[in-house]
Amino acid sequence: MNDMIEWVKEHPAMTVILGLHAFFFVLLYSDPAAGEMLLVHPDELFARPFTLFTVMFSTGAILHLILNGFLIVMFGGRLEKAVSKLTAVGIFLVTGFAASMSLLVYAPMMSWTGDTLALSSAAAFGVTAAYAALRPDEEVVRSKAQRWVIILLIMNVVVSLQDPDLAMMAPGHTVGIVTGWLIGYGLKQILPASEEPITES
Repeated sequence: MNDMIEWVKEHPAMTVILGLHAFFFVLLYSDPAAGEMLLVHPDELFARPFTLFTVMFSTGAILHLILNGFLIVMFGGRLEKAVSKLTAVGIFLVTGFAASMSLLVYAPMMSWTGDTLALSSAAAFGVTAAYAALRPDEEVVRSKAQRWVIILLIMNVVVSLQDPDLAMMAPGHTVGIVTGWLIGYGLKQILPASEEPITES
């Protein structure tokens, strides 16, 4: 409990993001119909621009929530320490926004049925990729940060092949990863080099 409280104090930005994930999860889990208002719809992005924001936090699947939470804690927390609160939040929002906007390009080319889509993992993937590009050789959960990006890319492909519904989200997730990696790589070029690993309590 003390470790959790300490983590919250040290990572206020990621704590807010986690809190929003939890809030929208409860909302969607208790009322699945809420997805029509919170999730993104390629044909209605400009009519409902707020969904570009709400979709980054919205999932009704517990495994989805756990994965996003894990990535935000393990990589988002480190990113917040490595850069700043505002920069870390900005990366989360930009990668999530890029993934949602990419739907305008690829959804019409795929077997999209007109349903709303959940892309909350795109921003979590983006934060992970950004930190991996910034500190590629740093060990996170017994593996180099850059290897986690490879794992996410492979998982994205495998899951999309197994489930046609999830295949609609795969390109968006990839956009989130690539955008995050590019931002992280750019930050690495301008921030002072640091060899000191960032540890999480």
